[in-house]
Amino acid sequence: MIVKIFKKNTRITAEVAPDEIFLDSKNLPNFNLQQFEGRIEKTISKDTISAVGFLLFLCLGIFGVRLWYLQIHKGEEYLKRSENNTLEKAILFADRGIIYDRNKKELAWNKKTELSLAQINEIVDEENAAEKKLEISVPTRQYLSPGFSHVLGYVSYPAKDKQGNYWQKELIGKDGLEKQYDTELQGINGSKTVETDARGKIHSENVVDAPKQGVGLVTTIDSRLQQELYGAIKNLSESRSFVGGAGVIMDIEN
Repeated sequence: MIVKIFKKNTRITAEVAPDEIFLDSKNLPNFNLQQFEGRIEKTISKDTISAVGFLLFLCLGIFGVRLWYLQIHKGEEYLKRSENNTLEKAILFADRGIIYDRNKKELAWNKKTELSLAQINEIVDEENAAEKKLEISVPTRQYLSPGFSHVLGYVSYPAKDKQGNYWQKELIGKDGLEKQYDTELQGINGSKTVETDARGKIHSENVVDAPKQGVGLVTTIDSRLQQELYGAIKNLSESRSFVGGAGVIMDIEN
């Protein structure tokens, strides 16, 4: 069937297929829409194809330039670096849990020196850069003082053998609350890979497993009262020429 359409002084002739004549909204439910039955196809314009092609060639061009830069321009430099560099697995020491008094005032906490790679390489020799980095990352235990050492106790720190390998990898409680609740206070160490060159200079670091801090401990100690009691005992023992003493707060009526 040929349909002729007249618009102003222009005549348009188009062919209409028989199935398009009887296609209406009542027939749509009978078509398989997933297979695009009953739909009139429309070709993609040349402008769209040209735009997609341009973007594709642009991406390939950027990728090619980057590949040339890494493989040819910087290839020899990276080759020498890869031959001399080594990857070592280092420990990320976990922070111990914080010990609080009854009012959530910190009695024992962690202190860690945060330094960038540039700062570390400036303050230590290049031959010992990797080793010093590991030592700086070990957290140190800080305690509220005075008057709490006999209650809180202390910890021993990670230790190395003569070859520089850690035979003790955790902070271990040795006395007081640190020892009594050592299992709860200990965290879980993590690890990272450190890339160093032949001179020991650090080039990159990548965290493999993040460390997990230990569980905090809330005690029934009142830090203000403890410090006042310590001061009273200290002043009394010094005035009576004693080397020490102990004190108990109690209700004398019962």
